[in-house]
Amino acid sequence: FAEPKPNGQGKKVVVVGSSNSGHDVARDYANHGYDVTMVQRSSTLVHTSYTLIDVTMKGLYAEDGPPVDDADIISMSVPNPVAKTCQIAATKEIMQRDRDLLGGLLAAGFAVDSGVDGSGLFIKYLSRGGGYYIDVGASKLIVEGKIRVKQGAGVKSVKDRSLVLDDDSELEADEIVFATGFQNMRDTARNLLGDDFASRVDG
Repeated sequence: FAEPKPNGQGKKVVVVGSSNSGHDVARDYANHGYDVTMVQRSSTLVHTSYTLIDVTMKGLYAEDGPPVDDADIISMSVPNPVAKTCQIAATKEIMQRDRDLLGGLLAAGFAVDSGVDGSGLFIKYLSRGGGYYIDVGASKLIVEGKIRVKQGAGVKSVKDRSLVLDDDSELEADEIVFATGFQNMRDTARNLLGDDFASRVDG
């Protein structure tokens, strides 16, 4: 995917995927005038960018904070089980601050979650490398109905002008984009360190 064709009025696009890539692609199409439907196969963690930064990075990654190299060492020196406990508290605060947006997404038929055991984005990133969206505008388009959501169904088949889902519904489409993410972190560990180590990676 590079970018939508200009002047997309009257054209329909289906975007399969509901994490960062899926949202960015869907927003781009909506801004080009397309009729956009996002297929959300499972729930997604959503944080607004400003709330995420304010709750989890303020004072550490900031103009008046320590040098970036020191901030990285501070951030990554916390053992993952301890970090997970801290992130659970942070995620509760983020979701409380973002409650109006999250409520609007739920009303639009978009399923949200709070990550593994409520631990939010950081642990989801470490364990899955995906399954989340840092909102920079696409969520508002979903709430406003400018990006429609088909939730809870997977892909069954692709036809010339439509996408058939495993609930036997069918979405008309002039274009279809599969924005289904990147490889799992375990795959990276497997390539670097071998099968035995990768099989012992938590997540």
